Amino acid sequence: MIKLFRFIYGFKFCPLKTLLVSSVSIFLLSACNSGGVEQCLKDETCGPAIEVLRISGDLPIDPTDPLWNSPNAPRQVRVELEPQMITNPKWPNPSIRFVNVSAVRNDTELAIALEWEDATKDKSYGVSAMYLDMAAVMFPLKSQGEPPAITMGNDGDMVNIWQWKDVQANGNIMGFKNKSDSQRLSDPGIEDLNAEGFSTLTTQDHQDVTGKGFWADNKWKLVLKRNLKTKDENDVQFEKSSLMAVAVWNGSNKERNGQKGLAGWLLLKLA
Repeated sequence: MIKLFRFIYGFKFCPLKTLLVSSVSIFLLSACNSGGVEQCLKDETCGPAIEVLRISGDLPIDPTDPLWNSPNAPRQVRVELEPQMITNPKWPNPSIRFVNVSAVRNDTELAIALEWEDATKDKSYGVSAMYLDMAAVMFPLKSQGEPPAITMGNDGDMVNIWQWKDVQANGNIMGFKNKSDSQRLSDPGIEDLNAEGFSTLTTQDHQDVTGKGFWADNKWKLVLKRNLKTKDENDVQFEKSSLMAVAVWNGSNKERNGQKGLAGWLLLKLA
């Protein structure tokens, strides 16, 4: 994708600072002198910023917990989801066009909350169902050089993906048996994944991410949580701010795989 943009515009990739919280702005190019990911994280020009609220105490994965719904809740940023028109199968008309994003941390953990309008709850009793309500956040593993392609990274430039599917608890669901007791308290459709390009999605042997989705009043609320640091070299390590992308699928609109609403690289700003 980055190579394609270079070919079209003749400029080196450099995200522009913008007040418009739209993923379109993330893909604008300029002829500025760019230091890649490391520089844009330093000067905070990587795109719309999701400011991570720092608190003491536990971080609840329940989206209905008062932490996420009080005057002291982390600030939500309304992010526009764009059609996925980069690779096949292209998807020009995603039905979910906006997602509210917020985040909170303590000394050891990070929790990210997503909220979006969806008039139908599309659930299943197995992960193999054709169309499900889904959401994911994605992080580059490297903090140097140019950002990886938004199409789930590229060869030699791995991304870490936290994915949620609306599946019902079932001890026979793939991967559920291998989860710890704390992970069993979260939704069974949570997966910690890696990819190095489109169609290379791989489930990690060690699952570190927990989370829970809640649907009511035609709206999904989702929380994903993980330790800031892990011992897995295939996990993003939150020692400082990071790039983050967001994707949402609507099962009732027959969305799956690359058929989704997508927000390009945002700035997850750690305090």
